[in-house]
Amino acid sequence: MRGTAGNKDRKNTLTIRFVRVLGMTFIPMGILTFLAACIIVWMTVGQTYESYERSLDSVLSPLEESLQEMETDLDLFVLEYLAELTRETGHEEMRNYEMIQELGAIQDGRQNEGAAYLFDRNSGTLYLDYNYRNYLYEDMESFRAKLLSRGFPQGTTDGWSLYLYGQTCYLVHGYSYAGYYLGFYVDMNRYLDAADLDPEINSREWYVGDYSKIMYLDDGAAEQLRGLSTEEIEAHTGDYQYLLWESGKLGIRIALRMADTTFFRNMAGFLGFLLLTLLAEFMFVWLFWKMVKKWVTDPIRVMNQAMTALGHDSDEKYRIAGAPEGTAIEFRKMYWNFNRMAEEIENGKKRERQLYDMTLDNLKLRMNPHMLMNSLNLIYSMAQIEDYHSIQEFSLCMTDYFRYVLKETRDMVTVKEEMNFVKSYLGIQKIRFPNRFNCVYTMEPEAEYGLIPPLLIENFVENAVKYALIPGKVTEILINIRRQEQWLYISVTDTGRGIDPAVMKCILSGQNYVDAMGNEHIGIQNCRKWIDYRYRGKGNIRITSSPGAGTQIWIEVPYIEKEEEQV
Repeated sequence: MRGTAGNKDRKNTLTIRFVRVLGMTFIPMGILTFLAACIIVWMTVGQTYESYERSLDSVLSPLEESLQEMETDLDLFVLEYLAELTRETGHEEMRNYEMIQELGAIQDGRQNEGAAYLFDRNSGTLYLDYNYRNYLYEDMESFRAKLLSRGFPQGTTDGWSLYLYGQTCYLVHGYSYAGYYLGFYVDMNRYLDAADLDPEINSREWYVGDYSKIMYLDDGAAEQLRGLSTEEIEAHTGDYQYLLWESGKLGIRIALRMADTTFFRNMAGFLGFLLLTLLAEFMFVWLFWKMVKKWVTDPIRVMNQAMTALGHDSDEKYRIAGAPEGTAIEFRKMYWNFNRMAEEIENGKKRERQLYDMTLDNLKLRMNPHMLMNSLNLIYSMAQIEDYHSIQEFSLCMTDYFRYVLKETRDMVTVKEEMNFVKSYLGIQKIRFPNRFNCVYTMEPEAEYGLIPPLLIENFVENAVKYALIPGKVTEILINIRRQEQWLYISVTDTGRGIDPAVMKCILSGQNYVDAMGNEHIGIQNCRKWIDYRYRGKGNIRITSSPGAGTQIWIEVPYIEKEEEQV
């Protein structure tokens, strides 16, 4: 029987099961490697498409360069004739002819067909300069009339914009001055029709767009497409491919639409076959997943749930129940080790809580005897001088103080409870040290029920009273408590003598300071330990001080409502 059980356990090991998974899933998937051929063909298609894009770029990049050079030349022209351009009256006709001829020379020098224009705003005369070999006089006069009726661009200095005249698409760039409008119209119909593209690209259907308009050019005729964007046009590909070219410097975007070639159409068949093989592969993956899920992921999921439950700060005991039939022997051992670890962690938490309880009790015992003796001596002194009113007030404050210190056993108290305790402490100290200090505190109502470790605020207030007071001077102690979203901010500042640099060095290094009498001061580090313990490292205490400049303490902890602690 023992040998049979051992053989069964060996068959249930994780290694054997993974061997089964590999044999039943990944070997059949190896048959699908021939799909690499389809991928290679598809990459060839991509390379072909890239060659088309390079062909388009070789045509349009020179256009971009020449248009930028025209912009530069136009800027130089403006600088040369700036006085005339900005003068509203007194224009000379000969000067106008000189300027339009120079503008025309700029455009001719870049070999861009179209027209240069100069409009005299004072006389209302429009001057055009164009290539008379390529344009009829009647057509350009009609173009002149169209420009006069529709107006001129008000200074398209950001780039080039589209302008449609008849069935001709122009790129226009111009400036507007007090005396003149001037600029260029570049004929895109002629430029794109003459484009020397790859021989396999047999299309001449162009889309030219700027920031606001889109023009469609086909066989030398242009029309404006309204209510469409280039993205919407490209989305409706159908039996077409789009080659895109964009110039951010010019502010234009050009797309060439071409019909799918036989080469591209054949790829649709390859793609369909590839999709079928992918479906078959998905079936194998599904089978693989079902097997792995049952034999691997489900046991791991159980383990993960157990670790998550153990990670929560809960007093509930969590154990993994008996493993289901067929669970691998490795997971069974893992479950057993987890249950043993969970028990050790729970015992450790109990010891940790006991340690912190003892630490807190020890802190209270260190403070109480000294405070009690000082209080009794003060009562005796006031009785000698028959100051019964002060004795009554002092006794009430002392009663509240020791009631809180001796009876408060909770790990966390509300800010309001802590501040009531601070008030009792300050009431005692004001009687002990009359006219030596003033205390002002502000506490937002939203922060009253936030939970903090007991004695957190009182510890720093007590330090201010014990070490910050300066003889002959009234020291101000300021306490501010506020809530901002899910954080509680507490500050305790004073205007007293400040902290000695040697003491400050110990505080900043996280060590307890030992004075010349051999007394160890543990208050600040104890507060830091409590904050780190209760808020899991999310809280923080910052202290700044220098001799004669007072001390500033800032405490930042997550805001926890009292109700959350009760739950």
